[in-house]
Amino acid sequence: MFAKWLEEYQRLSQKIQIFSQLVSFLIAIVSFFSLYELARFFNCEPEYLNKFIEVESRLFYSVAFQLSIFIIFASRFVALFSKQRKPSGLVRVYV
Repeated sequence: MFAKWLEEYQRLSQKIQIFSQLVSFLIAIVSFFSLYELARFFNCEPEYLNKFIEVESRLFYSVAFQLSIFIIFASRFVALFSKQRKPSGLVRVYV
């Protein structure tokens, strides 16, 4: 039973790998551009950065969250491309 489930999981995983790569890439790009726009805005308008830091302390958490999302999905994208493709066939599970 477990061997049959594992075979089906591997077959489905191979089918949706390109979709998973595409989604990971898009999420990483959107997160990167969000960080870029935030950095560009505060670079062009440094007085807003000082005011924002004084009044609102959540800027650090926002940047950290966006950076973590970017790192997670960029590493997933790279990991999906570096994943070795196994030849299709039966998987033998020894119990």
